[in-house]
Amino acid sequence: VVMFPRFQERYGETQTAASLRRFVEIPLYVLGDALLAAIVVLMVALPPIISAYFPDYAGSVAPLPVMLVATYFLCLSPPAGQFLLTIHKQVPVLFIAVPTMCLALGAAYVGAAFGLVGMAFGVASASFVLFVGINVYAFSHLVQETAGLPPDVRAGGLPREVRSRGGWWQAVRPVLDVSATAAIVFPFGWVINAAIATGPRPFAVVGGWRLLAATVVAIPLLARAAGRVRALSRTIDQRDTTARSG
Repeated sequence: VVMFPRFQERYGETQTAASLRRFVEIPLYVLGDALLAAIVVLMVALPPIISAYFPDYAGSVAPLPVMLVATYFLCLSPPAGQFLLTIHKQVPVLFIAVPTMCLALGAAYVGAAFGLVGMAFGVASASFVLFVGINVYAFSHLVQETAGLPPDVRAGGLPREVRSRGGWWQAVRPVLDVSATAAIVFPFGWVINAAIATGPRPFAVVGGWRLLAATVVAIPLLARAAGRVRALSRTIDQRDTTARSG
């Protein structure tokens, strides 16, 4: 909601999808790291808080980490979705969103045989599919325009000329980067909960030693997110300058 007017304003000024790249790429990488840090902390902090202060909801503790993973991927989809809406690709997006919704319902139904955790895995799987589909589709359009292809050629999808220049890799790489980082970091939440004791009672209510371990994991992610804001902005500016001069 906050970013959409900025998408519209920039696109109205430039009429080029490439000018919106910073609004898609920077949030993906920066929010990807910052949100990942927050979720690792929540994975270890929320279970003892729920058990101590909301015992009636203790049954939600088991599926909670899985739903946090689903939340992570869902939160990384809106910037790409707003970009596609801005460049009038909302109808093709439906061919990603609607099947993904059906997948979520079907996977949750199948997973129900394994309880709440199974349902959570079903929803998380569909959330990941939506994240991949929306972002790859968005970056494919950014790659096409960055490659300098005319609109009539770009309208037919990612053509051979772009594919031969590694266009698909450029479209998929940001998604792979974020997914790989998540695949490395998320298991730390489960390992911390399984391998580290909470410690003394007052401290244990908010995670105890587990919270301290999760914070150690989170700090480098937050530091990288802060560094990426300037680095990505500079890279995108250089790429735009090169594209205009070419």
